[in-house]
Amino acid sequence: MTRDALVAKARRPFDAVCVRCKAETCAPTEVGSVERASGPPVVLYACPRCVLGTGAGPTPGEDISPPSAPAGATGAPE
Repeated sequence: MTRDALVAKARRPFDAVCVRCKAETCAPTEVGSVERASGPPVVLYACPRCVLGTGAGPTPGEDISPPSAPAGATGAPE
């Protein structure tokens, strides 16, 4: 370790703006995402105070596709 590493200013932790109270937080929790026409989705974050009151939606890492039908099922009424 060098002297510069010991006396340099620490990097600021990851900050995000809460979708509910609009305050900056360094302890964000993903509560949803918004798809865009081009580029990756925008991830929505909530602060620790607001996370329980914010309706959680799907995040980019979650697969919300409908379950597939079992093999041999046609879906037509008999």
